[in-house]
Amino acid sequence: MRIKEPSSNSAISSLFELLNDLRSRVEICSRVRHNTVTILYMSTYTLNVNVVFNGVSLLNLIRRIIDCNPNNVICVLRTISPTFLTGV
Repeated sequence: MRIKEPSSNSAISSLFELLNDLRSRVEICSRVRHNTVTILYMSTYTLNVNVVFNGVSLLNLIRRIIDCNPNNVICVLRTISPTFLTGV
Protein backbone atom coordinates (compact mmCIF):
# COMPACT_ATOMS: atom_id res chain seq x y z
CA MET A 1 0.00 0.00 0.00
CA ARG A 2 1.19 3.48 -0.80
CA ILE A 3 0.05 6.62 0.93
CA LYS A 4 -0.13 9.65 -1.32
CA GLU A 5 1.40 12.93 -0.28
CA PRO A 6 -0.71 15.96 -1.30
CA SER A 7 1.76 17.12 -3.96
CA SER A 8 2.83 13.66 -5.15
CA ASN A 9 1.62 11.52 -8.04
CA SER A 10 3.29 8.36 -6.74
CA ALA A 11 0.09 6.59 -5.63
CA ILE A 12 -1.78 7.39 -8.83
CA SER A 13 1.18 6.49 -11.03
CA SER A 14 1.54 3.18 -9.18
CA LEU A 15 -2.15 2.45 -9.64
CA PHE A 16 -2.01 3.17 -13.37
CA GLU A 17 1.20 1.13 -13.73
CA LEU A 18 -0.42 -1.82 -11.97
CA LEU A 19 -3.60 -1.59 -14.06
CA ASN A 20 -1.66 -1.27 -17.33
CA ASP A 21 0.32 -4.38 -16.40
CA LEU A 22 -2.92 -6.17 -15.60
CA ARG A 23 -4.39 -5.12 -18.96
CA SER A 24 -1.37 -6.57 -20.76
CA ARG A 25 -1.68 -9.85 -18.88
CA VAL A 26 -5.41 -10.11 -19.56
CA GLU A 27 -4.79 -9.43 -23.27
CA ILE A 28 -2.16 -12.17 -23.43
CA CYS A 29 -4.35 -14.68 -21.61
CA SER A 30 -7.25 -13.89 -23.91
CA ARG A 31 -5.11 -14.17 -27.04
CA VAL A 32 -3.68 -17.58 -26.13
CA ARG A 33 -7.07 -18.71 -24.81
CA HIS A 34 -6.08 -19.37 -21.21
CA ASN A 35 -9.04 -20.24 -19.07
CA THR A 36 -8.46 -17.60 -16.39
CA VAL A 37 -10.66 -15.23 -14.46
CA THR A 38 -9.49 -11.78 -13.43
CA ILE A 39 -11.08 -10.12 -10.43
CA LEU A 40 -10.55 -6.39 -10.13
CA TYR A 41 -11.47 -5.24 -6.61
CA MET A 42 -11.60 -1.49 -6.03
CA SER A 43 -13.15 1.05 -3.74
CA THR A 44 -15.68 3.44 -5.20
CA TYR A 45 -13.71 6.18 -3.47
CA THR A 46 -11.03 5.85 -6.16
CA LEU A 47 -13.42 5.70 -9.10
CA ASN A 48 -14.08 9.17 -10.33
CA VAL A 49 -14.27 10.73 -13.78
CA ASN A 50 -11.61 13.22 -12.68
CA VAL A 51 -8.97 10.57 -11.95
CA VAL A 52 -6.61 10.97 -14.91
CA PHE A 53 -2.93 10.14 -15.31
CA ASN A 54 -0.89 11.00 -18.42
CA GLY A 55 -4.09 11.81 -20.29
CA VAL A 56 -5.75 8.46 -19.52
CA SER A 57 -8.89 8.30 -17.39
CA LEU A 58 -9.02 5.61 -14.71
CA LEU A 59 -12.51 4.62 -15.83
CA ASN A 60 -11.33 4.23 -19.44
CA LEU A 61 -8.40 2.09 -18.34
CA ILE A 62 -10.72 -0.18 -16.36
CA ARG A 63 -13.03 -0.39 -19.38
CA ARG A 64 -10.06 -1.42 -21.54
CA ILE A 65 -9.20 -4.19 -19.09
CA ILE A 66 -12.76 -5.50 -19.14
CA ASP A 67 -12.95 -5.20 -22.95
CA CYS A 68 -9.88 -7.45 -23.32
CA ASN A 69 -11.90 -10.43 -22.13
CA PRO A 70 -15.41 -9.42 -21.00
CA ASN A 71 -16.46 -12.97 -20.10
CA ASN A 72 -13.51 -13.50 -17.77
CA VAL A 73 -13.06 -10.16 -16.02
CA ILE A 74 -15.08 -9.44 -12.89
CA CYS A 75 -15.06 -5.95 -11.46
CA VAL A 76 -16.05 -5.75 -7.79
CA LEU A 77 -16.67 -2.31 -6.35
CA ARG A 78 -16.59 -1.81 -2.61
CA THR A 79 -19.07 0.91 -1.73
CA ILE A 80 -18.52 1.29 2.02
CA SER A 81 -15.55 1.07 4.33
CA PRO A 82 -14.99 -2.36 5.91
CA THR A 83 -14.73 -0.64 9.32
CA PHE A 84 -18.35 0.37 8.86
CA LEU A 85 -19.28 -3.32 9.17
CA THR A 86 -17.54 -3.82 12.54
CA GLY A 87 -19.63 -5.96 14.84
CA VAL A 88 -21.97 -7.18 12.13
